[in-house]
Amino acid sequence: NELVRYINDGKNAVSSPPDVKSYTEFFARQLKKAHHLIHISITTSMSDDYRIAYEAAKSFDNVTVINSECLSSAAGILVLIAHKLAQQNIPVPEIVKELENVKQRLRCSFVIDTTEFMAKKGLVSPGLDKIARALGVHPGLRIKDDKSGIGSIWMGSTEIAYKRYIHSAFPVDIIPDSDVVFVTYVDIPSDTLKWIKEEISKIAYFEHVVFQQASAAISSNCGPGTFGILYFVKSNKSYNIASYITEEDEGTDEFLDRYEETEETPYESEEEEVTKEEDAKAESGELPWYKKIDFIDGDAAINNSGSEDALKAVLKLFLDSLPAKSAELKGFYSSENWGDYTIKIHALKSSARLIGATELSDKAQKLENAGKEGDTDYIRDNFEPFMAEYEELGKLLSGVLSDDAGKEETEDNGESAEEKPVADEYLMESVYEGLRDAADAMDSNTIEEILKELEDYTIPGSEREKYDAVREKAAKYDYYGMLELLGDMNGNNSQN
Repeated sequence: NELVRYINDGKNAVSSPPDVKSYTEFFARQLKKAHHLIHISITTSMSDDYRIAYEAAKSFDNVTVINSECLSSAAGILVLIAHKLAQQNIPVPEIVKELENVKQRLRCSFVIDTTEFMAKKGLVSPGLDKIARALGVHPGLRIKDDKSGIGSIWMGSTEIAYKRYIHSAFPVDIIPDSDVVFVTYVDIPSDTLKWIKEEISKIAYFEHVVFQQASAAISSNCGPGTFGILYFVKSNKSYNIASYITEEDEGTDEFLDRYEETEETPYESEEEEVTKEEDAKAESGELPWYKKIDFIDGDAAINNSGSEDALKAVLKLFLDSLPAKSAELKGFYSSENWGDYTIKIHALKSSARLIGATELSDKAQKLENAGKEGDTDYIRDNFEPFMAEYEELGKLLSGVLSDDAGKEETEDNGESAEEKPVADEYLMESVYEGLRDAADAMDSNTIEEILKELEDYTIPGSEREKYDAVREKAAKYDYYGMLELLGDMNGNNSQN
């Protein structure tokens, strides 16, 4: 807490692992109480911890150093499992072998409020920091296979970014071990932590949800507003590490209330603004447009998106992606490719819930469950009616958004219309760099979000032709075409 206050005052903090001498002295002290030590270090992609500890271990015959290939509470899960195995008097080589297998099933990721702190430490590139700051995005940090980097980028309010991150932390193709999930955080209010717990419970069941303040190192490297979801994937072997978790550890409301609460969560001010807009329309007797759409819960839609403008953008994305998603689902259904079908219906379930199409989302959930359970009879009985409802919603949205676009065009032609700011050279450079990175990773979601964000700006004439060409390639998911147009960091054309 002191370190966070220090950082929030604009001061810098530097973290580093112990040196070889410190590790050697530590191992020597611990060996007075043990026959053998197993030391679990954090990923080499973010620290020299493993290399230094390994070097110190050479001074002993009974010290084994393991690279967890992750960090924070994910490494803590390995510690708990190792302790459980040691209690069973399992030989050291077998414990080490088991940990090497278990670490492949660890899931370790974080969402970061700003890349400022990571850029200072050299953990993200200056270019990525530039695009993140220019567009006000929330990056996601993923650590897997001893590699760390930006896994996804979310735009919008803090609430929207947090919610999207939480959903992405639980992919459809994996089943978490239900023993425990850790939520490791830096300077997040208790009300927000409670909300995070509720969102997780909507997606996955865990016997224990443990909130853990992040270490000083993570706090200084990632900054306030960061939190991570850390757990391991279910297998046919149970370690029962839940037996280590006490009520004091769990994220109960009483536990969270011990933390100093702020006057509002990071997103309450937006909700208050939405409420004011609704109250004003209610007084005039006018029903908000988003409450007039069949198949959609208007209140849920506006709460999920944060504002009317944000909801319009989300609805447009939903509508634009409908033809491709519909074709994919029908293709997988026809070919009885139930694996890919389940993944796609899961994605549709999430996007339907985001726009407030709760009934459609619930039906998608049942179809997804049937896919996971191999209940093809249920899928065949319900798939076509579901798709008809899905496509009917698309028609309704097309009419709503077309009417809205017509109004905006009329306003744009009026003398009092507010002009969009011109995207300057710095912003365009940042946008191109972000699009280049996203195209290289074939990340269509990030590409869509960057292009959507730039709709609030006027593209300068000198960039219009190039920008339109990039948008055209993006619409066709032609990533190689985008890379050819965007070229390398120096502006040269790609040879790939």
